[in-house]
Amino acid sequence: MHCRIIGVVKDFHQESLQYGFDPIVFYPEEERNFGNFSIKLNTDQLPVLMETVKIKWQNYFPESPFRYFFLDDQFNAQYKKDRLFATVLWLFTVLALIIASLGLFGLSLFTIAKRNKEISIRKVLGATVVQIISLVTKEYIKLVLLACLIALPLAYWLVNRYILGYAIHINLGLWFVLLPVIVITSIALMTVIYQSFRAGLANPVKNLRVE
Repeated sequence: MHCRIIGVVKDFHQESLQYGFDPIVFYPEEERNFGNFSIKLNTDQLPVLMETVKIKWQNYFPESPFRYFFLDDQFNAQYKKDRLFATVLWLFTVLALIIASLGLFGLSLFTIAKRNKEISIRKVLGATVVQIISLVTKEYIKLVLLACLIALPLAYWLVNRYILGYAIHINLGLWFVLLPVIVITSIALMTVIYQSFRAGLANPVKNLRVE
């Protein structure tokens, strides 16, 4: 008389999240040939422990070579390309932000130099430093927001297309639109405000005399 034990386990992934939950059947070991043994280990003294496992293996299976791998390494290898893609994307993002900030810094410096006389006249007529900063920065904020309005729909489409390649994925929320706008606007403000602040503190009489 043969006794079979049938059990149902919770769904779990054996592959990348690009794939869904596939049906799987676990056979009792006596009905199947051995493939791999799974061992739960305490990694505090891993080299010593693996040497002990190797000795045991050679005692029981002297004709079979001892080869092993760690399950977490196997899982991590499935996301190797994704991690590499994320790293390259971050590097290009940082590089693009640096180049954009330098360009914005130079453009704001050029603009303030061209409007130096106008800024000086406004200061003589009673304009405050905050008003001078607002005068210069609002034009750049409009350009940044216009750029976000053009770029964000395309970025949303590309990212959404990428994550749809995974059977299990997140849904893009409002933060995906708001966070980049806040970050980019903050960088633009910090870049432009510095030059605007210097122009607001400059001596208007000296600037007008030079003009």
